[in-house]
Amino acid sequence: MNALLSLSAQVLVVTLTLPAGALAGRTDPARGGGLSLTSAQAMALARPDVSDRLAAFGQRASAEQRAAARPNNPQLEYADESVDGSGTRSTERSFWLRQTLDWSGERHLRQQSAQWAGAALMAESDQSAASIRQQVRVRYFDAVYWNERTDLLTGWDRRAERLMNIVREQVNRGESSQYDQSRLEQMQIAVSAALSHAQAQRSAANARLATVTGLQTQRSRSLLDPLPPSAPPALDTILAGVDDLPLLRASAARGRAAAAMRNAEDRARIPDLTLGLGHRQVDSGDMAQDGVLFSVEVPIPLLNRNRRDRDIAAAKLQLAEADLAVLRREITGEIRAQWQAAVTLREQALRIDQQARQSADTLMRTAEAAYVGAEIGVMELADAVESALKTRLDALDLTREARQAHTQLMELNQGALDALSN
Repeated sequence: MNALLSLSAQVLVVTLTLPAGALAGRTDPARGGGLSLTSAQAMALARPDVSDRLAAFGQRASAEQRAAARPNNPQLEYADESVDGSGTRSTERSFWLRQTLDWSGERHLRQQSAQWAGAALMAESDQSAASIRQQVRVRYFDAVYWNERTDLLTGWDRRAERLMNIVREQVNRGESSQYDQSRLEQMQIAVSAALSHAQAQRSAANARLATVTGLQTQRSRSLLDPLPPSAPPALDTILAGVDDLPLLRASAARGRAAAAMRNAEDRARIPDLTLGLGHRQVDSGDMAQDGVLFSVEVPIPLLNRNRRDRDIAAAKLQLAEADLAVLRREITGEIRAQWQAAVTLREQALRIDQQARQSADTLMRTAEAAYVGAEIGVMELADAVESALKTRLDALDLTREARQAHTQLMELNQGALDALSN
């Protein structure tokens, strides 16, 4: 057990000291370079408020274990009694030192329960760290999405401006009507409005990312990880590590703590011995006596046999075992469903994004050439711009859904796959 807690403490120390190592191999974001997801997560864990909170889990576990290991305090007794009678004075003094012994082994079992409770706290610390990494993951790729959407709309806004210049020149030469110019102005305003909205959302997303990572600002730093997710590990690989997830480790440790506590309550029926060692001195007139005293105290379990506490401990153990079984089933089922969604959406997003890029570029080249050659009118040109832009935006939104499905899979795995899949 001590080895288990020591290992958990080492994992916590590694987690808290991760930022320096994580940032050493990547561009330093504090110097204005790019920011990777791994670096952003490490920076979030290094925030003083976060690191203090994670360290508090270990401190609390250690304190509870020390408290459970401490034996009962010894008792010191001093008595002084004087009696006057028949012209003489009799004085009796006694000193006692008493210590209750863990005869039944109850305290040792309670210590084991505290150790497992400490292991549960360390697992909760790992879960807390995983939640912070997940929060960074969500905000990181939200910022990536709005950055890409803003860049995409910026390019289309420039394209719309270029088309407007072509139409204005044609209007000035009398080759196009004022209606053509007005129609394209409406199209340009719509693109500009969408761009303004994306820019506002990008600023908000970058500010949220800066907050969770502890950076002063995020706007000037490029985000290195792409929006399309990598392929997740095989489903069997993920399911094989389910019992190692912090949430299940914490639940299993609480079950073991409840089992040790139930055994301790069973042992509590066995009375503990209290041994006493003392010294007694008697002065009566011209006579003085003293001697060493020894005592043994054993409570008789006649009125209280600890039945109530034993029943409560047994019920808590049953509840802990049931909670673990339910939790394992729910997480396993959700992982299966989310893995399938992540794989399917990723495949579709990659395919549709490639098709959308090719189709939109082809459509726009054809439409612009046809409009300049007077083969199509402004309505067809505006429709081509809007259709091509919508195709690109829909593909980007599908890629975002694929990323979100991947992120939810990572959340179910509580950060256990961070090293395998981004």
